[in-house]
Amino acid sequence: LATTVYGTTLARDVVDEAGNVVVAAGTDLGEAEVAAAIEAGAEEITVRSVLTCDSAVGTCAACYGRSLATGKRVDIGEAVGIIAAQSIGEPGTQLTMRTFHTGGAAGAADITQGLPRVQELFEARTPKGEAAVAEAAGTLKIEDDAEGKRLVIT
Repeated sequence: LATTVYGTTLARDVVDEAGNVVVAAGTDLGEAEVAAAIEAGAEEITVRSVLTCDSAVGTCAACYGRSLATGKRVDIGEAVGIIAAQSIGEPGTQLTMRTFHTGGAAGAADITQGLPRVQELFEARTPKGEAAVAEAAGTLKIEDDAEGKRLVIT
């Protein structure tokens, strides 16, 4: 639990068995806050996430959390996507290079099955069945007609 939530922002209060608030919602979770939550007996902690952020454009600093490079909350406008891509890309490159430098220890099947997946993950290809994303809340229905696909939100 401690390593999973470190550096994130708490979405709901953490309360102890008596109902007292141990760590308040909106708190950045550092070592002390995580330790207090665990000591209070918390088995689950709800944190803010970039996957559920309500920001109209991008993601907010509270949902992103702390920068792992600086240990501080990210600034508005910081290029977190580029930093994340670089963090993923470098180990991926090293992994690919290591595969070719093992001197045959990796079998041909490993290389042929692994590299296309690496390409899928790291290349910014547009997928064939691109997902429809709506800016309004509701149920999305995709209708096929003579003119093509039509998206209806109810």
